[in-house]
Amino acid sequence: MPVYMYHKDKGAKLFDNANDATQAEKDGWVDSPAKFEQDKPSLDDVLLSLDHEDDAHWTKDGKPDLNVIKEKLGEYVSRGDMDKQYPDFIRAAE
Repeated sequence: MPVYMYHKDKGAKLFDNANDATQAEKDGWVDSPAKFEQDKPSLDDVLLSLDHEDDAHWTKDGKPDLNVIKEKLGEYVSRGDMDKQYPDFIRAAE
C-alpha cells in the first residue's frame, strides 16, 4: 500500500511499498509534517527527566523503564543500547 511521508529537508514523497517506507523512517522520513514542529528531546534530557520517586519510571533492577523512555523520546531504545551508553545510570537510592 503506498504511503506519503515527509522529510524536513526533502519535502513530501510517495513510497510504494512497506520496505521502502521502513527504510525511509530510518532515514528521517515521518508520516506527518506536524512532527517537525516539535523539538525532539535528547536521550540525556529524557533520562534526566525521570522521576526517581515514581516506580513506573524504573525496573525492579533500578534501570530506566524502556516504555517510559520510548514515550518521552518518541522512539524505541533497546536495553543493550541503554546499558552500553549509560552503564551506570540507575535509580537514586532512597
